Amino acid sequence: MGTTAAVTVAAVLVLAGCGGGGGAKGGGEPTASASRAAASLTVDEVRRDIRAAVATGGFERLTFPAIDPEVSHRTPCMVLARVDTAAPPEQAPLDKLAGELRLRGWNMLGPVPTEEAHGFDYAGDKRPWILDVSAGSLSKEQMAARIPPGKKDKAQSFTGLIINAAARECGASARP
Repeated sequence: MGTTAAVTVAAVLVLAGCGGGGGAKGGGEPTASASRAAASLTVDEVRRDIRAAVATGGFERLTFPAIDPEVSHRTPCMVLARVDTAAPPEQAPLDKLAGELRLRGWNMLGPVPTEEAHGFDYAGDKRPWILDVSAGSLSKEQMAARIPPGKKDKAQSFTGLIINAAARECGASARP
């Protein structure tokens, strides 16, 4: 993962707790949320798009880690998703994931190879939401180097996929 992606992953791992959310099978057809005004997107609709994209990419065990309450209070329109994998994800499934997000109305860019071995980043937006998909592997030491001093002891190695989406405002149900 690149420096930006690594910082994103580090922040996600520090801010996130163990949370759950199962992946759902997604089809390749645009959803109702893709045809609505983007400003009305809720956290639930963004999660639905992510679930479908992750399933289309063939990834399993998707979770939505809990967001630190302080961060959630400052940014209520935020979604963190994580998929732990045994090996760094390959580009082909990530391209499928990004393709599904495109079908759902997200403007996606990527893949962008990262400075880390076997890592990829994708970025997208569906106004007012922005989304970052980071895939790769970081050692415990690499993670510790990117975590604030008081949290370094919580660093763990990570291999897999992190999706981070945020917006300044979101639809009526900001938090599920």
